Amino acid sequence: MHGHGGILGETDSPELQEAPLLSCESEVADKGFWTKPKDAIHQFIEELMAPPTMSAIIGFVVGLFPWLKSLIVGDGAPFKVMQDSLQLMSDDMIPCITLILGGNLTQGLRKSGLKRAVIVAILCVRFVLLPLIGIVIVRAVYGLGFLSRDPLYCYVLMVSG
Repeated sequence: MHGHGGILGETDSPELQEAPLLSCESEVADKGFWTKPKDAIHQFIEELMAPPTMSAIIGFVVGLFPWLKSLIVGDGAPFKVMQDSLQLMSDDMIPCITLILGGNLTQGLRKSGLKRAVIVAILCVRFVLLPLIGIVIVRAVYGLGFLSRDPLYCYVLMVSG
Protein backbone atom coordinates (compact mmCIF):
# COMPACT_ATOMS: atom_id res chain seq x y z
CA MET A 1 0.00 0.00 0.00
CA HIS A 2 2.92 2.31 -0.52
CA GLY A 3 1.55 4.70 -3.13
CA HIS A 4 -0.15 2.05 -5.26
CA GLY A 5 -3.69 3.20 -4.55
CA GLY A 6 -4.68 0.14 -2.55
CA ILE A 7 -3.01 -2.42 -4.85
CA LEU A 8 -0.50 -4.68 -3.19
CA GLY A 9 3.02 -4.19 -4.40
CA GLU A 10 5.84 -6.67 -4.67
CA THR A 11 7.19 -5.96 -1.18
CA ASP A 12 3.79 -6.03 0.47
CA SER A 13 2.41 -9.47 1.13
CA PRO A 14 -0.96 -10.30 2.71
CA GLU A 15 0.80 -12.35 5.40
CA LEU A 16 2.82 -9.34 6.58
CA GLN A 17 -0.25 -7.14 6.65
CA GLU A 18 -2.40 -9.65 8.50
CA ALA A 19 0.17 -10.71 11.09
CA PRO A 20 0.21 -7.39 12.98
CA LEU A 21 -3.58 -7.28 12.94
CA LEU A 22 -3.83 -10.79 14.31
CA SER A 23 -1.25 -10.15 16.99
CA CYS A 24 -3.03 -6.94 18.04
CA GLU A 25 -6.35 -8.74 18.15
CA SER A 26 -4.91 -11.53 20.29
CA GLU A 27 -3.34 -8.99 22.63
CA VAL A 28 -6.66 -7.14 22.92
CA ALA A 29 -8.46 -10.43 23.49
CA ASP A 30 -5.94 -11.42 26.15
CA LYS A 31 -6.22 -8.02 27.81
CA GLY A 32 -10.00 -8.23 27.63
CA PHE A 33 -10.04 -11.66 29.22
CA TRP A 34 -7.66 -10.81 32.05
CA THR A 35 -8.81 -7.23 32.56
CA LYS A 36 -12.19 -8.07 34.08
CA PRO A 37 -10.93 -10.50 36.76
CA LYS A 38 -8.01 -8.20 37.49
CA ASP A 39 -10.33 -5.20 37.88
CA ALA A 40 -12.71 -7.23 40.06
CA ILE A 41 -9.86 -8.33 42.34
CA HIS A 42 -8.55 -4.76 42.48
CA GLN A 43 -12.02 -3.44 43.40
CA PHE A 44 -12.41 -6.17 46.03
CA ILE A 45 -9.06 -5.29 47.62
CA GLU A 46 -9.94 -1.59 47.60
CA GLU A 47 -13.21 -2.33 49.38
CA LEU A 48 -11.41 -4.55 51.90
CA MET A 49 -8.96 -1.76 52.64
CA ALA A 50 -11.72 0.82 53.23
CA PRO A 51 -11.73 2.08 56.83
CA PRO A 52 -15.20 0.72 57.73
CA THR A 53 -14.32 -2.74 56.41
CA MET A 54 -10.96 -2.79 58.17
CA SER A 55 -12.64 -1.67 61.40
CA ALA A 56 -15.20 -4.46 61.13
CA ILE A 57 -12.47 -7.05 60.47
CA ILE A 58 -10.43 -5.83 63.44
CA GLY A 59 -13.56 -5.87 65.60
CA PHE A 60 -14.35 -9.46 64.59
CA VAL A 61 -10.78 -10.56 65.31
CA VAL A 62 -10.80 -8.88 68.72
CA GLY A 63 -14.20 -10.38 69.55
CA LEU A 64 -13.20 -13.82 68.27
CA PHE A 65 -10.37 -14.31 70.75
CA PRO A 66 -11.43 -13.90 74.41
CA TRP A 67 -7.88 -13.19 75.60
CA LEU A 68 -7.56 -10.36 73.06
CA LYS A 69 -10.98 -9.00 73.97
CA SER A 70 -10.04 -9.00 77.67
CA LEU A 71 -7.13 -6.65 76.87
CA ILE A 72 -9.48 -3.93 75.59
CA VAL A 73 -12.97 -4.55 77.01
CA GLY A 74 -13.74 -4.66 80.71
CA ASP A 75 -13.10 -2.72 83.90
CA GLY A 76 -9.67 -4.22 84.56
CA ALA A 77 -8.47 -4.25 80.93
CA PRO A 78 -4.95 -2.87 80.41
CA PHE A 79 -5.98 -1.02 77.23
CA LYS A 80 -9.37 0.18 78.52
CA VAL A 81 -8.45 3.67 77.37
CA MET A 82 -9.01 2.43 73.78
CA GLN A 83 -12.55 1.35 74.63
CA ASP A 84 -13.24 4.66 76.36
CA SER A 85 -11.88 6.66 73.41
CA LEU A 86 -13.91 4.68 70.89
CA GLN A 87 -17.01 5.07 73.06
CA LEU A 88 -16.56 8.86 73.18
CA MET A 89 -16.10 9.05 69.41
CA SER A 90 -19.07 6.81 68.66
CA ASP A 91 -21.33 8.85 70.95
CA ASP A 92 -20.55 11.95 68.89
CA MET A 93 -20.96 10.27 65.50
CA ILE A 94 -24.76 10.18 65.50
CA PRO A 95 -25.17 13.98 65.86
CA CYS A 96 -22.45 14.52 63.24
CA ILE A 97 -24.14 12.20 60.76
CA THR A 98 -27.47 13.91 61.44
CA LEU A 99 -25.92 17.32 60.75
CA ILE A 100 -24.30 16.09 57.53
CA LEU A 101 -27.60 14.58 56.37
CA GLY A 102 -29.44 17.79 57.23
CA GLY A 103 -26.87 19.83 55.33
CA ASN A 104 -27.33 17.65 52.27
CA LEU A 105 -31.11 17.92 52.49
CA THR A 106 -31.11 21.73 52.69
CA GLN A 107 -30.70 21.77 48.91
CA GLY A 108 -34.26 20.54 48.67
CA LEU A 109 -35.84 17.62 46.93
CA ARG A 110 -35.42 18.94 43.40
CA LYS A 111 -31.75 19.85 43.76
CA SER A 112 -30.68 16.76 45.68
CA GLY A 113 -30.39 14.63 42.55
CA LEU A 114 -32.64 11.90 43.95
CA LYS A 115 -35.85 11.11 42.18
CA ARG A 116 -39.07 10.92 44.16
CA ALA A 117 -39.40 7.23 43.28
CA VAL A 118 -36.02 6.49 44.89
CA ILE A 119 -36.98 8.35 48.06
CA VAL A 120 -40.36 6.58 48.23
CA ALA A 121 -38.64 3.21 47.66
CA ILE A 122 -36.16 3.90 50.48
CA LEU A 123 -38.97 4.91 52.83
CA CYS A 124 -41.02 1.82 51.94
CA VAL A 125 -38.09 -0.51 52.49
CA ARG A 126 -37.08 1.19 55.76
CA PHE A 127 -40.51 1.53 57.32
CA VAL A 128 -42.48 -1.35 55.76
CA LEU A 129 -40.29 -4.13 54.38
CA LEU A 130 -37.57 -4.25 57.06
CA PRO A 131 -40.04 -4.31 59.98
CA LEU A 132 -42.00 -7.09 58.26
CA ILE A 133 -38.82 -9.11 57.81
CA GLY A 134 -37.94 -8.53 61.48
CA ILE A 135 -41.38 -9.67 62.60
CA VAL A 136 -41.17 -12.81 60.46
CA ILE A 137 -37.72 -13.67 61.81
CA VAL A 138 -38.70 -13.11 65.46
CA ARG A 139 -41.90 -15.13 65.02
CA ALA A 140 -39.99 -17.96 63.31
CA VAL A 141 -37.32 -18.09 66.02
CA TYR A 142 -40.02 -17.89 68.69
CA GLY A 143 -41.94 -20.73 67.02
CA LEU A 144 -38.80 -22.89 66.90
CA GLY A 145 -38.36 -22.42 70.65
CA PHE A 146 -35.10 -20.46 70.62
CA LEU A 147 -36.59 -17.45 72.44
CA SER A 148 -38.08 -17.25 75.89
CA ARG A 149 -41.86 -17.27 76.09
CA ASP A 150 -41.92 -13.73 77.50
CA PRO A 151 -44.07 -11.61 75.13
CA LEU A 152 -42.38 -8.39 76.27
CA TYR A 153 -39.00 -9.78 75.19
CA CYS A 154 -40.38 -10.65 71.74
CA TYR A 155 -41.94 -7.20 71.46
CA VAL A 156 -38.65 -5.50 72.31
CA LEU A 157 -36.87 -7.64 69.69
CA MET A 158 -39.42 -6.63 67.06
CA VAL A 159 -39.24 -2.95 67.93
CA SER A 160 -35.45 -2.77 68.11
CA GLY A 161 -34.95 -4.82 64.94
